[in-house]
Formats: sequence, C-alpha cells, structure tokens
Amino acid sequence: MANKTQYQKAIEIIHGYVTDASRKTVKYNLNNINALLGLLNNPQDSFKTIHVAGTSGKGSTTLMISSLLKSQGFKVGLTQSPHMLDIRERIIINGRLISKSKFAKYFFKIKPAIDQVNQSNKSSVSFFEAITALAFYTFREEKIDYGIIETGLGGTLDATNTIHRSDKISVITKIGLDHMNILGNTLAEIAAQKAGIINKSSICITYEQDNEASRVIRNRCSEQNTKLIYIKAPNNYSNTNVKEKSFDYEYGSLALKSIKLGLIGLHQMQNCALALTALDVVSQRDQFTINSPKTYRCLKNITFHGRFEKLTYKRNTIIVDGAHNPQKMQAFLTALKDNYLKEKFTFFLAFKQGKDYSGMLKRIIPLADRIYLSSFNLEGYDSKVSSENPDIIKTLIENLNMSSVKVVKSEEIPDIIIASKNKIVITGSLYFISDLYTNSELFRNILTNPKA
Repeated sequence: MANKTQYQKAIEIIHGYVTDASRKTVKYNLNNINALLGLLNNPQDSFKTIHVAGTSGKGSTTLMISSLLKSQGFKVGLTQSPHMLDIRERIIINGRLISKSKFAKYFFKIKPAIDQVNQSNKSSVSFFEAITALAFYTFREEKIDYGIIETGLGGTLDATNTIHRSDKISVITKIGLDHMNILGNTLAEIAAQKAGIINKSSICITYEQDNEASRVIRNRCSEQNTKLIYIKAPNNYSNTNVKEKSFDYEYGSLALKSIKLGLIGLHQMQNCALALTALDVVSQRDQFTINSPKTYRCLKNITFHGRFEKLTYKRNTIIVDGAHNPQKMQAFLTALKDNYLKEKFTFFLAFKQGKDYSGMLKRIIPLADRIYLSSFNLEGYDSKVSSENPDIIKTLIENLNMSSVKVVKSEEIPDIIIASKNKIVITGSLYFISDLYTNSELFRNILTNPKA
C-alpha cells in the first residue's frame, strides 16, 4: 500500500477527535478552545469578522455575506458546518476549498498546541474545536480581509464565540425551537444562547423575530452597549415576487431594485436582506463603495448544496433540502408549494436523532404522494451522527392516516429514484443528504454532470 499523504494523515487524526469526544461526557464550555487559541496567539482576532448565529438560515446567510464581499474585491474566509462533500468546506477562501496540502500544512502547525491542551486539561479538544482553530489559523496565515463565521451550535458556548474584537459584526437569523436538550426549552432561553455572540460596543443585525426572541436580543444589545440594526421583514424589501425570485431592497446607503436571487424561497430573500445589510454596514464603516452590478451578478448566480437544490436525472426533477426542524421545514415546503402549485411529490426522509420529526411530518404529509424512510450512521462530523429509527417513524406516519410509506435502505434509494415518475423530494437532514451525495454513484454522477 502506498504511503499516506500528509492530508490523509491529518484527516485521520482529526476524525480521531470525534471518536475521543464521543467517549466522554460532552461539556459545553470554552476552556479548551480558549486555551488552544491562546497558544496560537489568538488568530481569530487578526482579521475583521462577521459572526452569524440563529436556528434557521445561518448557513445561507454566511454564504451570501461571503460571496457579496468577495464580489467587491476582498479576500474572504468562510467557515460553515456541517460539511456535506468535503471536510474542507469548513475552511473556504474566496469561494474555494483550501488545497489539501495547505489543510495538512496548517493542521500540523497547530497540532502541537492541540496536544498540549489535551495533556493539560481533563477533557480532550473536540473535532469542532480543532477545526475551528484550524480555520482561524488558516485565515490569519492566508491574510484574509474578512472572516465570515457561522456558529456550530447556539452561540454563548460555541467554539466560534472566541472573537474579542469590538468591531465584530453579529448577525442573528431566525430563531426557533431546536437543540432544546442543549440550548433550553423556551424561545427566550434559546435566543439568549444565540445572542451570546454579541460583543461589547459592536453592531448586531437581525430581522423580525417572535416577541420573546426579539426582547432577548434587544436586552443583550442594551447590556453590551451595542448598536442594534433591526430589519422588519419584509417591509424593507418590498415588491417581492416569490415566483420570479425577485425583490427590492433598501437600507442605509444601499438601494437595489428587482434583485434576482439564485436561492429559492421567501426565507432566502429574508436571509439575503440580512446579508445585504451586513454588506452596507461594512462598506460604511470601512469606507468602500458598493459596486451594484457586481452585487446583482453575485446574488443571481449564488447556489448552495442542499438548500432547495434542484437536480435532474433523465428529465426527472429531484429537489434536495436539508430542512431539519419544523421552522426550516415550513420555509422549505412553502417554497416548494410556491414553485410547484398543487403538485404531489415522492419524499425520501431521514431525521437525525433528537429532532422534532413529528412536527415536520405533519407539514410534509399533505404534499406527499408516497414516503420512503431511510437512515444514516456517519462519523467524521462534529460528533458521531445517527438517524432516528425509521420503523418508529413509519408507525407514526401510518397513525397520521398516510398509508403509502415504506422503509428502505439508503443503497436502495437510487434505484427507486430511477424508476420513479413523480418529482422527488429528499429532506429531513443535511447528514442524510451528505450520506447520499458521498456514497451513491447516482448522486456523484448527477453532481459532476448536472445534465445527466
């Protein structure tokens, strides 16, 4: 067997942090990551940052902010989670994965610091802490202008919440009930965790939230002496045409008419408004002029794996979305209905353990002609990830008076899709989609040859 590359060695070691962390009681605090970043001379404070938290939409919002700043000529780092096809999706510069050689080079630069923290602390550095430190370190070494950082879970105790600069801009997307076993049982408790990313004397941007969440954000900004920019959606981007995927936007010095957005759905227009507001705030603070034609082109051409992603296989449409809580699912299904009036779909579903699949199924069933349930069991992510038992979900669906439901293995899904005459919808978890995209020859072919 050929010798392993440095990249392969780095990946094996990082995946080992997943295994180690899964054997211990997870403790959500910043002790390890602060110690690790301190040993690395705090790379997270070496560049200007926009930090994004929220229950729904933070991935799309971070992508749009990153793309918009890149379109204006800046060097932009982006870190998101989870990854779908490649671990390097967590460390992107100017829309491109960093090279495998640089991934390995920078990982082995920080590994001695990881080892030192592991030797001195009672708990080991986790996968997410290691990859977050690696992203920050890479961005410093690559001399980026801006870092667009998506939280992994919550905000207050998230490993990304280690940025001390007061010029950090915080963006908070839609807040809802998710990860309740960790973040809290009420909207206010969850909002408090998300709002924990707001730094003193900084700027926070958010849009219309439920009253409970809005109150928490306002109070946090007041306590931190932070300027709150509160967008009342959808009033500030009127003339919205969901079917045409266009809307008008105006805030501050920026006014754009009939924006065409590559991402589908009213919720993505709302996320885009947050991204545009962040762009405007940065342009005023850092004194650069926004190039409107480049902004229009950027938004029109933007795409995102697993977010209302439309694939085609032999004239059959496959719509893929990683909606994994009732709030996300409602937004996705609303967009589905807006784009395919009165149609029924064949759904393929799998849900991560602990998710409110009952709440999602009640929204899915009215649009379903048939439902196939499957499962996944993945390593190499923030932690070992498993799906809910599909047999239990099948019983629930049958109790909801849906009889056309069947449990299938993930490897059976491609053949069913090939034989289907209905439009296909795959949803319920980004991990489910990642499993299909990486392990199915059908999806690998579709992704590399979209006209298949």
